[in-house]
Amino acid sequence: SGVLSDTWTWDGSTWTQLNVSGPPGRACGVMAALNGTVVLFGGLNQDLGVFSDTWIWNGATWTQFNGPGPPARFCAVMAPLNGKLVLFGGATDHDLNDTWTFDGSQWTQLSVAGPAGRQMAVMAPLNGKLVLFGGDDDDKNNLILADTWTWDGTAWAQVDGPGPPGRWAAAMAPADGKLVLFGGDEGTRAADTWTWDGSAWTPLNVVGPAARSSPVIATP
Repeated sequence: SGVLSDTWTWDGSTWTQLNVSGPPGRACGVMAALNGTVVLFGGLNQDLGVFSDTWIWNGATWTQFNGPGPPARFCAVMAPLNGKLVLFGGATDHDLNDTWTFDGSQWTQLSVAGPAGRQMAVMAPLNGKLVLFGGDDDDKNNLILADTWTWDGTAWAQVDGPGPPGRWAAAMAPADGKLVLFGGDEGTRAADTWTWDGSAWTPLNVVGPAARSSPVIATP
């Protein structure tokens, strides 16, 4: 299938491969930090299908969470807010638009209206809210989305105003009190950089990495 199941750690200067058992190999799962652990959910393996499993990494070992959780999916988004992880969307044989939280011991589906179903969006925290942007609505003939939404822990709210061109498989992370969005796929690969200050998007006239799809950004 070409997917990998190895685990590596980074200590600030060196990568170390760990001889540990854990999740089956997969692509397009989601992973985020929660209360000193790392949580992995879902993904796709062409041989094994679409996953609905949750795994927790405590710094030394992987443990599979055995309780009920979201249906199987790949290319969702997940990020921490107020001591919980928030998971939205993704895809199986169709795009999903459900919202779930995970507190480390239980998954909870929230009965809330929000963004349309999508996969390969980006989501990151800023100023006590999560910000979600873009993605691909495969159910609508690969409609490339350009909408911005915020999650305050209770409700989704769509943000009006201009912003980046629609795209999927971009990267976004907080830096210096703003979110930074880079790259992705607009039908062609993008190389533009945008910031979100909590109320408006701003394009930056900067030289940076070459155009690419599925880049990654993280805040140290």
